[in-house]
Amino acid sequence: MFDLKIVHLKDYAVVTSADYLPADTVEEMYPFVLKESLPIILSLSGQNFKRATDVIINGFSVQFRVLSDKTMLATLPSSLANASLTSLTVLTNRATFTNNSLYLFQVGDTFSVESGINKAIAKYIKVLLTTPGTDTFDPTLGGGLLQIPGTSMKAPYAFLTKVAMVLTMVAEDIRSREFNLNIPASEKLQSVDILHIDFARGDPTSLDVKIKINTLGAANVPVALVLGVQGLTKNQVSG
Repeated sequence: MFDLKIVHLKDYAVVTSADYLPADTVEEMYPFVLKESLPIILSLSGQNFKRATDVIINGFSVQFRVLSDKTMLATLPSSLANASLTSLTVLTNRATFTNNSLYLFQVGDTFSVESGINKAIAKYIKVLLTTPGTDTFDPTLGGGLLQIPGTSMKAPYAFLTKVAMVLTMVAEDIRSREFNLNIPASEKLQSVDILHIDFARGDPTSLDVKIKINTLGAANVPVALVLGVQGLTKNQVSG
């Protein structure tokens, strides 16, 4: 049995510098746009930009244009016009995983099938994000991770404890469901180890989570998750 591919491998492109384009340069690029309506554009220098698929600034995906493998332009949306630049990431596609790869959970424009350890990872993330009762075929399935943001917690780290419990419980639930199923060992989840979990540096509305997914096929892959709840305050996130 094969599943549609919903986990896409990404790499981090190297960004060596980011500078705002001078106003006169932007005016030349947009000669028919009023000066007060001109966009704010960053000029990025780095490596492997020709394979870029996403540019994320302060947690928001922005429009970009690749000029060469070492240069690109990124346009800031109006919501970031007066904000300080706290984070900048350029993502590229990758065919096979490495310890530095990023797993992106999304349904893409094109569909393909998934198998092996990537299928085990996709299955775990899908169940983790599923809210119990929303799966028509199995109302009991789901880790309910999306229900946690906004709940009341007595202390900030009670929130981290709750998320850690969900990460572990989902792994145990999948393992028990698959115990007697005849599926390849490379796709059968054995355990999930939590390597790191904490609030993202400089952003209390997001969590940095690093886990290691182990299968019965003796394969294990470290997976980094950024669990964001943009738009909520720290009090809403952590009580």
